[in-house]
Amino acid sequence: MVSLWKKYVYAIIYAVSMGEKIKPVQESIRRSLNKYHLSSSKFDRKVSGLVYNIFRNQGLIDQIIYSMTKINVKELDLFMRGILRIIAYIYQLDKLSGSETKKTIRKYCIKYLFEKYPLDKAVEIKNYITILSSSKWIPVLDEEKIMLKYKVSPELYRALYKAFKLLEEDLEAFLIETLKPLPHVFRVNSLKASRDAIIKYLRDSGYSVEKGKYSNQAIKIYGSLGKEVLRLVETGILIPQDESSMVAVELLDL
Repeated sequence: MVSLWKKYVYAIIYAVSMGEKIKPVQESIRRSLNKYHLSSSKFDRKVSGLVYNIFRNQGLIDQIIYSMTKINVKELDLFMRGILRIIAYIYQLDKLSGSETKKTIRKYCIKYLFEKYPLDKAVEIKNYITILSSSKWIPVLDEEKIMLKYKVSPELYRALYKAFKLLEEDLEAFLIETLKPLPHVFRVNSLKASRDAIIKYLRDSGYSVEKGKYSNQAIKIYGSLGKEVLRLVETGILIPQDESSMVAVELLDL
């Protein structure tokens, strides 16, 4: 179990760090799972879910790190900032992981630092980890409060505020709606499989999945993406694609 936890944390570090360079993020996750031999383990969906949440909240996470440590993570090495983002997320924003899980992730993040970096650098980042994991971040600035509540940048909030005021619409109701997780949309490659067969396979594998609303090739998957979906993407059976672009192509073929 110890080695599995180590692989789990190292896979998260790799996926979060390399996810800045490898696009889409699913590809970074796939490579990470393969690198640490977790594709068929119970950890694959956990890796995917955690990585997606970190990227979804990256702006806020970076602000939390700066507010608590006074460092700009963008000036750090790719893997150093990946580790700090992981720690900031699990200790400041993650409401699902238990305290023991958080401690284990913290332990292996520190272990990774001392394996990869010179002692002085590892100690420096470890000190930042201690700060991020030992106290709760409290937003002070209005901008921080906006980012925490609505998960948007202050600039975007101000622009939306002006627009919604002119339209006499409820901005807060709109922003609350945007916080609801969106499904992952894929096009089923009809040359390789039928949509109904893929939906059945994914439902049998424990996924919440439904047909697209407008395209005959679209499916929507709710929640984290595990090895089953990643394998379908890798083999070209599923292609990440917005449903509107699928409909446009179908209309042109009429």
